[in-house]
Amino acid sequence: MESPRILHALRRLNDLQAKRPRGWVKGLTENERMLAIEHARMGIPSSILAHHELFVSRGKRSLAEVRHGVCTACLMKLPAAHPLPASPIGRIDVCDHCGVFLFWTEAEAVETKPPTGAVKAKRPKVTSQGKGKNHPSP
Repeated sequence: MESPRILHALRRLNDLQAKRPRGWVKGLTENERMLAIEHARMGIPSSILAHHELFVSRGKRSLAEVRHGVCTACLMKLPAAHPLPASPIGRIDVCDHCGVFLFWTEAEAVETKPPTGAVKAKRPKVTSQGKGKNHPSP
């Protein structure tokens, strides 16, 4: 199954199983909610579903958005070595700190990508006397 579909199903499942339902989930009856949960679970592979159930058993959500390089579940900045998604929408990734599934919005992926071809400024050489080349001796 494609990653965007899995993420969509996972987002729906998180909304449906939340302790305090919000938005479109509030208007559903208990039977409609249970049917929607079963339908959403069918769109998720068993390995991802098992990871999701671990979080649900703890009363937590299993999916969080990345905003400005920060996981919105644990509010920790992702390590610099954490790969940014090549395709922002549809990549399934896991937070290094709290373990929740992460998703990026398109605006976030564009905003946090490092500039290509950036040139690092050179620092002046330091001599044994602690002065750089550009500084005259007294």
